[in-house]
Amino acid sequence: MRMRVTITLTAADLERERANLARGSVVGPAVAGLDRGALCDVELVFPSRERMVLPARAVLATAANAAFAFDSWDRAALERQLAAPAPAAPPPPPPPSSPTAATEAAPVDQDEPEEEAAPASVQERLRGLSINEQLRVARDGTITERIVLERLYGKVVWETLLRNTRVSIPEVSRLAKMGTMPRPLLELIVGNPAWLKVPQVRRALLANPRLTQDMVNRVLQLLPRDELALVPQITAYPSGVRVTAKAMLKR
Repeated sequence: MRMRVTITLTAADLERERANLARGSVVGPAVAGLDRGALCDVELVFPSRERMVLPARAVLATAANAAFAFDSWDRAALERQLAAPAPAAPPPPPPPSSPTAATEAAPVDQDEPEEEAAPASVQERLRGLSINEQLRVARDGTITERIVLERLYGKVVWETLLRNTRVSIPEVSRLAKMGTMPRPLLELIVGNPAWLKVPQVRRALLANPRLTQDMVNRVLQLLPRDELALVPQITAYPSGVRVTAKAMLKR
């Protein structure tokens, strides 16, 4: 019996996957028990809540995500879904009521340089890449290409970027902050001693709500005493992180 995989596309997911879908493929979250090359039925749930079931083959299966190439599909029906207007986005939240509230929203990384805007030519060149091309750039591209690639394709390239031996600390820090980062990839970051030596990476990890208690303990144990003493005061860190830091300070 063929496995059925359901991929629910938000408006943002649909926009990111638009080029892949037009070519007959899609990237979704990791699927337990899925082997590369396996035949399955992919059920797409669009922002409109309409659904399509497409026969497909798994062309990528990692701890972070899975990619599927459609074997055959109703191109006209899929094109109608891609052309449908996106549902209205909810209004943005109101701004902070005071400068103090805005300041307390997140810890400041004084040692994190601001990223320069990538040249428009790089962005245009990397738009609409196939999945294999995305992964190739994640492995072999320059730092500018990798930054643009991550912004365009997100979770599709996260694991390949983190396994690239040339990935930079600012790139790792940016990925470590992602609240949608799968836990196996957070474990990959926490398990790298060289990255954990960098305060910028440690702060990014501690602000991520997906960190498990074991990961929190491992990161906090590496903090110098004076840095550990600051953790309970940083309201951007999850409460579990601040509570654990307080307990460590009492030992």
